[in-house]
Amino acid sequence: MIAGNYVNFAICEYYNDTIFTQLSQLIFTTLSICDFKELASYEKVHRASFQVVVHFFNNHLELLFTKFDASLIEAIMQLMMNGMTGSKFDVQSDCCSCINHFNEFVLEKLQSKSPKH
Repeated sequence: MIAGNYVNFAICEYYNDTIFTQLSQLIFTTLSICDFKELASYEKVHRASFQVVVHFFNNHLELLFTKFDASLIEAIMQLMMNGMTGSKFDVQSDCCSCINHFNEFVLEKLQSKSPKH
């Protein structure tokens, strides 16, 4: 559902429907508590998991900062670090892309908050 664009989740948030936030938190909690080596042993699931993360980071990253608690964000970032050090190039690439997008998002927000000289 996160990657499929089945529902316009921005509309849900507008009407204070938190289903997308709850679903996202549940998915990331589940991914972050899985043993990384065990997840990697299921190649198709492993790959699909990181594709979902990439999609989320590309389309819903603001939700991460506004609705997720710090411990879950930390767990997600640790998952990205595990993926970057894994043996699958496509997962490494996805994780690098996520970290890059994360950094660009933070930089953009910091620059928009800085006073103009």
